[in-house]
Amino acid sequence: MSELTKLMSGLGEAKPRLKSRLAQGDGSWCDVCLNINPAIMSEVFEMSVGPEHRSYAVKRRIRRLKRHYEMVVSPEPSRCGFCSFLSGMMEEFGVRMLYFEVDLSWQNLNLRIPDGRADGRVEIYRPAELTPEKSKSIYSHIPIRSEINPPYTDDSFNKLKVWLETCTKTHVLCQQNPMPPPKRLLYIGSVADGLVHLYEPPDSSREPYVALSYCWGKASFLKTLKSNIESLQQGFDPKTLPQSVKDAVHISQKLGLKYIWVDALCIIQDDKTDWEEQSAKMCSIYEQAYLTIAASSVSSAHMSFLNRLYAQLSASKYQAVDQNGDVLAARTQCRNGHHYKARSGPPPAKDPLDTRGWTLQESILPTRIIFYSSEELQWRCKSIRTCECEVPPSDEEPPPLIHGGLSHWEILGAWVRIVEKYTERRLSHPEDRLPALSGVAHLIHKLTGWQYLGGLWTFDLIYQLLWQRQSHQYTLPSLPYAYRAPSFSWASVGYPVYMLANRQNKPTHSFQDDAWFVDAEMELGTDKFGRVESGWLTMRGKLIHACEVRESKEVNVSQSLRANNSPIYEIYLDDKWLRFYADVVLETFNFTSSDGTTRSSVKRARRGAVEKRPEFESGSTVSLFFLGHELISEQIPPLQYFLVLGVSPSDHGAYERIGFYYTHKELGYVKSIPEQITIF
Repeated sequence: MSELTKLMSGLGEAKPRLKSRLAQGDGSWCDVCLNINPAIMSEVFEMSVGPEHRSYAVKRRIRRLKRHYEMVVSPEPSRCGFCSFLSGMMEEFGVRMLYFEVDLSWQNLNLRIPDGRADGRVEIYRPAELTPEKSKSIYSHIPIRSEINPPYTDDSFNKLKVWLETCTKTHVLCQQNPMPPPKRLLYIGSVADGLVHLYEPPDSSREPYVALSYCWGKASFLKTLKSNIESLQQGFDPKTLPQSVKDAVHISQKLGLKYIWVDALCIIQDDKTDWEEQSAKMCSIYEQAYLTIAASSVSSAHMSFLNRLYAQLSASKYQAVDQNGDVLAARTQCRNGHHYKARSGPPPAKDPLDTRGWTLQESILPTRIIFYSSEELQWRCKSIRTCECEVPPSDEEPPPLIHGGLSHWEILGAWVRIVEKYTERRLSHPEDRLPALSGVAHLIHKLTGWQYLGGLWTFDLIYQLLWQRQSHQYTLPSLPYAYRAPSFSWASVGYPVYMLANRQNKPTHSFQDDAWFVDAEMELGTDKFGRVESGWLTMRGKLIHACEVRESKEVNVSQSLRANNSPIYEIYLDDKWLRFYADVVLETFNFTSSDGTTRSSVKRARRGAVEKRPEFESGSTVSLFFLGHELISEQIPPLQYFLVLGVSPSDHGAYERIGFYYTHKELGYVKSIPEQITIF
């Protein structure tokens, strides 16, 4: 039985009239395309299932119908007008099949094309530029959308001007208090010599400026150094600027602005003190900028983000005009930037800017920012998110904004999500793992007053200690060469992480602390939210001592766990060997205990240990520190979470984190008396 037949079987022989407002106006509707109307599809689906199944239909929410090309092609004049449009669209996109997807909760219709050159979901719309304002077209149920214009056009620039004017004049949340300017700016206003000047404005200056967020790329370009700062202050030819900066200067000048902030030129790149001082001010620099321009679509400063061809859009667009002059159009839905969804089929390639570590905070901190993405212009300010295609943005990208209107629990939830997104990104210099997020940390500290511990906050600290390597990262790495953070921080490792327990961003949650923060100390550089030289954390809780540890020799292990010969580790508990999750590759070492005996424990291995991994010495032991428990269901015991700790090689009376372990089993060891420990 065909899918169409199955759909119609519950409706009886006569096709009923529907309550929905239909294109034909007489209550009729097309069996094949359902007039491309989500209301019709919802109503037909409700009638095609019995009352006993409707609760399932509501729970399921999404209804999908498959249509082949042959189904929408029929001889004239019996051919449905909507089917005629769909057949032309399928011919243009080079596909033979499409799916209708309807969200029954929102009566929202998507078309999904599984192959051909239009990859992904397709939006059908009426072009705003070709549709009268009060049109009474038979297509009135189809949304009116603006066309997407190349970024170098006047139409594109005018769209930016409208968003900017609306924000500055009407958004209460986006009003900026006058603040001292950055230490340096580029002066790009009209001067007699026609040069660009590196300029140090007085603290009293309140001139508006633009900030640029962009990818440097691998090729060299003009930067401010100790050797050339004086000549740049005297003025230099704007032609020597890399192309992305030229584009940003062009936009700024068209907006009538005279100053722009570019990190490569406004920070002395070979002066460590200046670099740390200015990177510590990233929060205020981007927050106070009149506008931030994000060159999202290009991977190098030498590339133009204004003159890129929107090949994907031009190749995946179709328009048709009916006998009444009404225009219908179809285009591939934008999938990047605001619309990125990792779980909606094969994820698209992210814009280059969205893969870099430093640029994440540059998208969070600004009061208002314009993204020149690979598909369209996208706008974000503290009040709204919008874009050229006008499709509502995804909740996945970009990470959440942080502002004073959030509760402490919401701020912490936003920080956790930001960390998870941030650790997926790349850094040219791994030692920037904390500095590249210091602007966001500055902002949170300003709003909350929390103490910062190299990537974690003392507020609700126990929950934040439950970070884990993301499950899709199967290869177990070794520890980076250079020290970056204490072992209890996610910043100490170099891979994507996520938080293990379900905190739900509010104080009434299922996770309960079973350990307590006592004290902590960080040895920091110039920026107290940047690089960490060393640190320790003192806590109080229950400890399971002297658990023997070994590298598993088990052969019957899944392919993913054995990826690239990654080791698997086990601890001996309750008379059996149990697998735990190591942070990095581990190795054993001997030390002399306080009673003078030689003992063996486990530590994180530095780079190079993966190829030359030593055998574990028998009798090596670790400890388990009980952090907390989570009630998943009343039918099963609570899930208990532990840090796996090895003796610290630098202080044998303290510990270092080497991994974590969790279990539903009730461990008698957990009934021990709480004790105080220090973790480096």
